[in-house]
Amino acid sequence: SQKVLSLVFLSSFFIFIVGLVGFHFTNKASQDMNTIYLHKTLPISWLNECATLGRKNETNVLKVIFTKSSERRAKYVEDINNTGKEFSEIFAKYEKIKHDDTEKEKLAILKEELKDYRKTRLKIVEIAIKAGNNQSPEAHKYYLENVSAFDNFNFTLKELAKHSEKVAAEINTENAKNSFFAQLTIVIT
Repeated sequence: SQKVLSLVFLSSFFIFIVGLVGFHFTNKASQDMNTIYLHKTLPISWLNECATLGRKNETNVLKVIFTKSSERRAKYVEDINNTGKEFSEIFAKYEKIKHDDTEKEKLAILKEELKDYRKTRLKIVEIAIKAGNNQSPEAHKYYLENVSAFDNFNFTLKELAKHSEKVAAEINTENAKNSFFAQLTIVIT
């Protein structure tokens, strides 16, 4: 009778251990997947979309410079403004999430680059509009002298996306290690 009770107690203890390990690592995996999705996968998508919109606006700036039609130029400027608004909405989502120290540092740099990008873009458009129904060599010259504003901005966006990818991969690797440990513990127990 005492042996049976000891076996019941011992098997209950091991079942408890297996359940506890399973619960702990399942809960941890769930939290990690949530973190990857909300704080890494979505932000990567947002950052890549921002980079695409930035390049789209850069293309429209070049169209503003080289078009000879003031009507088409106005259309391109309108598209620049609409794309800028779309960018701002997406970028605001990115700013609201929790950031690690590296992201905070790069985000501060990006905000300064964004100011420079917008200032340069506005100046180019203003110069080009003065050309009326002609191309604007002055706007093109200003663009070439300040193209780094566009390039730096896009480079930092890509760096932020790469950092998020790296952190997501690290979380995934840690999750795989935890899963292996949980399986090992369950098998041994």
